[in-house]
Amino acid sequence: MLQIERRRLMAIALFSWLPGGRAPAKTEKRTFANIAELREYCMDALKRQPGVDSVVADPGDRAQFTVMISGEPVTGNVTNVFAYIKANPDEDAEYIAGRFIRSIAVDSKAVVRESNIVAVIRTRDYVASSLAANPGILHEPLGADLLRAAGAAVSEA
Repeated sequence: MLQIERRRLMAIALFSWLPGGRAPAKTEKRTFANIAELREYCMDALKRQPGVDSVVADPGDRAQFTVMISGEPVTGNVTNVFAYIKANPDEDAEYIAGRFIRSIAVDSKAVVRESNIVAVIRTRDYVASSLAANPGILHEPLGADLLRAAGAAVSEA
């Protein structure tokens, strides 16, 4: 009688484990509770990047930090990254933060080639205000043929 009870107990234990054991484990997506936590995550990751000399948090802004890369200061700010992560909770927050980290850690002394230039189109007012803040930024006016094409697309819509 005792032998049968043990077998029954073992069978119950085994069958109760099987459904849970066969189910795939759910991985918890990384989340950031606040902007300071995201900044710390990015700063820690940047410290491990080659060429990064130091990473210092801005005491006056919980979203901003300064990175010294090969002796040159680079300012990072995670405000927009944090807003994007909060607005898109289904996306991988670690991947988004990693993309931001890679954009900062890029080698600024790399040779500029046609293959590594990305066109970013902004309004003339935006460029003017950016030049007022930082006269050294690179910019080029949009070609006339593109302006006509953009105007035609707007008038057709």
